[in-house]
Amino acid sequence: MFNLGYRYSRGMGVTRSDRTALRWFARAANLGDADAAEYAGNAHREGLGTWQSHAQAAAYYRIAAAGGVITAHTKLGYLYHEGLGVTHNYRRAVYHYRRAAIGGDAGAMLNLSLCYVEGEGVARNRRWSNFWLRRAANAGHARENRLLSKLSR
Repeated sequence: MFNLGYRYSRGMGVTRSDRTALRWFARAANLGDADAAEYAGNAHREGLGTWQSHAQAAAYYRIAAAGGVITAHTKLGYLYHEGLGVTHNYRRAVYHYRRAAIGGDAGAMLNLSLCYVEGEGVARNRRWSNFWLRRAANAGHARENRLLSKLSR
């Protein structure tokens, strides 16, 4: 089911169709496929093949995160941070960012660093902010490297 969804989402051997791709991703997700759940969440977040629904995206990201998909934690953290489809909650955002950051997601590392700078969901802490920013920069992402060079001045 995941493979069919992927093929429809890319037009690989079939006519490209976001709606059909989402239908297959959703079926696979409802049977416990964590990767399919992330794809279904992305479709709902972006409005691909369906209406845009951050609440539905969050539901699928929860399935994906429970199944071990690290990037789903980053996406859930963002939804909680911005209050999109879920109740705005910095602490929940930090929880998900931290899970993803520990799992190696550089975007989550940057977001966690910024939470420590702003004191969003955690106490302000420059040391922890720098720690996560350096980890993100070491992952090789340009934005983090630019921010790190500004902090070094």
